[in-house]
Amino acid sequence: MESYLIQAGFGHITDVDDFSSDLNDSKWGIPDHYVFEQLLHESDSATNPFFKVMLSLSSHEPFEVPMETVIKGNDEGSLYLNACYYTDKSLGEFIRLAKSKPWWDNTLVVITADHGHRFPNPQELKEKERFKIPMLWLGGAINQADLKIKNFSNQTDLANTLLNQLKLPNQSDFLFSKNLLADSLNSFAVYVFNNGYGYVSNQAESIYDFDVNSFLKEKGSDTELTSGKVYMQKLFYDYNKK
Repeated sequence: MESYLIQAGFGHITDVDDFSSDLNDSKWGIPDHYVFEQLLHESDSATNPFFKVMLSLSSHEPFEVPMETVIKGNDEGSLYLNACYYTDKSLGEFIRLAKSKPWWDNTLVVITADHGHRFPNPQELKEKERFKIPMLWLGGAINQADLKIKNFSNQTDLANTLLNQLKLPNQSDFLFSKNLLADSLNSFAVYVFNNGYGYVSNQAESIYDFDVNSFLKEKGSDTELTSGKVYMQKLFYDYNKK
């Protein structure tokens, strides 16, 4: 992770060593609400304009959170939801305090996830429901509220969507990114699981398993089904040439 962030050009990385060792009492590191407090502090002292990323961890197993249990139960599903409640509560407190800061009016806050989860309603690994994650845009920089976008998208689409809004160049650097707010958009998403992938769009849905070299699900035209294959081939080609 550290190598990835350095290669991505981050100028400073705040990690576990920047916190008191007394706070490092879980498998994954520092509980979320302490990290949100640190993010708020760093934002207060940052030189404008600033770009910061915070990775929450407390909603990972074994789902140990420093909070009185809200969602009862010792099964994994209940423990997961309780941990999510804690992270959501910590995020909500961060947003509440951030709204009082002078930098809030010119700040965009993007909230999304790095992956889905098998809980609370277990799905097979290949099913698209396991890969559905939210992306929220909020902050004082937003000039249109309550807008809901239903286009299919990947996490990679955040890059060119944001760059277009900021009217910044280098959009061609992000080969696998599309602008979700474009007037004309090819709405699709690709998700990847162990030795397989899924492709979804407004007109098509497919699941391909490399172990059996065959589609497990095919819905849509031949052109749409081919699009998923082309995407994966281009993805591996791009990876291997690097």
